[in-house]
Amino acid sequence: PAATSVDSLCTDLARAPIAAAERELDTLYGSFAFAGSCGGRDTPELALDFRVEAPTTLTAKLDDPEFNAVMYVRSNCRDPNSEVACFVAPRVDRPPNELELASPALVVPLERGLYTLVVDGYERGEMGAGTLRLTFDP
Repeated sequence: PAATSVDSLCTDLARAPIAAAERELDTLYGSFAFAGSCGGRDTPELALDFRVEAPTTLTAKLDDPEFNAVMYVRSNCRDPNSEVACFVAPRVDRPPNELELASPALVVPLERGLYTLVVDGYERGEMGAGTLRLTFDP
């Protein structure tokens, strides 16, 4: 995949925000523009924008992933320092540990605003498909 600028990706994302849903995804053809504090450097990712109209809790879970993944949320797509949460998904290359079994999803309280959720590979060479499940409560 060709390198893509964060600015152009963030501009495109703002045009197509997401809502609570289940969606199939594949990072194979993603950009290499983002990284989170818990992983994602030099791996392809998919970024999704969503708007929060009232305080809520986002739960993001990656089911049946083919790769070791991280997910992170930014309050400003272009600013890596705006990360509000970073989550290492249960690994697929070994049995899950106790922490992964107890916390299999990214759960983060959010205030009103526009956010970006990024699904990324944990480390170099990690990419693949999975089913992303998003819920907002309330």
